[in-house]
Amino acid sequence: MNRILALDFGRARIGAALSDELQALAHPLETIPADEQAPSRIAEIVREKKVDHVVAGLPRRMDGQIGAAATEVLQFVEKLQPPPQRTAHCEMQAKKLGTHAGTWTRSRRK
Repeated sequence: MNRILALDFGRARIGAALSDELQALAHPLETIPADEQAPSRIAEIVREKKVDHVVAGLPRRMDGQIGAAATEVLQFVEKLQPPPQRTAHCEMQAKKLGTHAGTWTRSRRK
């Protein structure tokens, strides 16, 4: 199995993490400046590290709707050309992570 590259977008910087070969754990890779060279740096990482999938965190508002920050992420993801086999699951993964994180937090408080 090849690796998965996970991206955490910010207006100033993009956090990049890379999975292990088994796609079980992710480790911080680097922080990429969020400028016009960011798409080319991400494409370079995909080639160098033999990445199969790129996933991006999709922030949601407290009511679950997609807001301005999520729209910026989606616009940036569209710039990643050619797509290295982008997954269409970013939105669902973000929702599932929030649900799991909330459950874990509640169970820890008891």
